[in-house]
Amino acid sequence: MTDLSSLAWLSGFDREDQQEFAEELRQALALSMSLRDSEPLRTTIREWQVTASELDDPIRREVLTRPFHSEDFVDAGHNLDADGC
Repeated sequence: MTDLSSLAWLSGFDREDQQEFAEELRQALALSMSLRDSEPLRTTIREWQVTASELDDPIRREVLTRPFHSEDFVDAGHNLDADGC
C-alpha cells in the first residue's frame, strides 16, 4: 500500500488543487474498498505525486500553470523522411 505518512508533497499545490486531490482520493478509496483492490487508490496517489514532483521545478511549474494562449502555439507540420513519406 502507498505510504501516506508524509503528505508534505501536497504543499506545492494551491488550496483548490488540494481540495481536488481530497475528492479524488475519496473516490479512489471508495472504489478500492468496493473492488477490494488497492490499485485505484495507489494509482491516484502516484499520479498526484508525479504532478507534485513536476511542479517542484520552477520552469516546469511556469509551463504547466501559465494561462493558455493559442497564439503561443503553431502547427508544426509534417516531417517527411528522405523518401518524401
